[in-house]
Amino acid sequence: MRWPRRRKTRASAWLRRRPLVAEKSLGRRIGEGCVRGMLVLMLALIAILSAYRCLARAFQRYAFRIYPQPLGKIELRTDGVLSAELLAPHLVLPPNIDLMEIDLNALRQRLSLLEQVQEVEVARQFQDRSLQITLREEIPFAQVRLQGNGEQEVLCVSVSGKAFRSIGYDEKWLRSLPYLSGRPLQKRDTATYHFGCALGPIDDFLGWCREKYPEIYAQIQHLSLEYWDPDGEARWSRLELVARCAKKIIFFPDHWDEQLQRLRYLLKEDYLRKCFPLERIDLRSGPDVRVRLPRRRNE
Repeated sequence: MRWPRRRKTRASAWLRRRPLVAEKSLGRRIGEGCVRGMLVLMLALIAILSAYRCLARAFQRYAFRIYPQPLGKIELRTDGVLSAELLAPHLVLPPNIDLMEIDLNALRQRLSLLEQVQEVEVARQFQDRSLQITLREEIPFAQVRLQGNGEQEVLCVSVSGKAFRSIGYDEKWLRSLPYLSGRPLQKRDTATYHFGCALGPIDDFLGWCREKYPEIYAQIQHLSLEYWDPDGEARWSRLELVARCAKKIIFFPDHWDEQLQRLRYLLKEDYLRKCFPLERIDLRSGPDVRVRLPRRRNE
């Protein structure tokens, strides 16, 4: 059986003759050409600028090697208290040393050996023949007593939990920092000590006391981390501290402001001020503060 052929009409013939894509107008083609030309020009300009910058750096280094240029100055950028004078014994740079003769890796390693230094970056500045040193320091917020070889040493403690020997801090200010205990120090491979956990919540508590309740912060002498959970998930977690007004003050590890307000109100009571130092103050039971008075001595 043969199928009948489809009859050709004028409409179908016209559709076959019509192009699938309409021809672009002259103005449109000129606009697209301009856009492509601008893109090519921008790429060429970027390539030329990058090549010029690389050639300029290479020429500077080549010129510094041919014509010796002594070190001009040392620019130190830090978030702590270290200065160029304090770092001079650790830099070990002879006078009038050439800028290209400085071993940046060795210098970086020497500065990293300082316990107070957390991160260090060293770079040359060819424009003014200077050496730029960028430091990130460990900022102390408390102290810890380290017992070893029959001697006791006081180390500073940072928020990261690292115990280190400080440089450049005022001795009077360091003596005002409270002491931490109740958690053993772990010795690292780099001969440094660490609590084994971050102490951010403890720093927040002391910072809040120092800013909002300075009269209470002045009373704090010692903080015990024996029953403090760093994860904050244990129900038994608490923070115990020793102050001049009480031998033991117990805080719940949350809602610091409410507990400090109750403690401030309590310390203003005249009948309690006559009994300082108190035996114990427990602030964990909400508005009901538990206070244990000191025992009376037998006459």
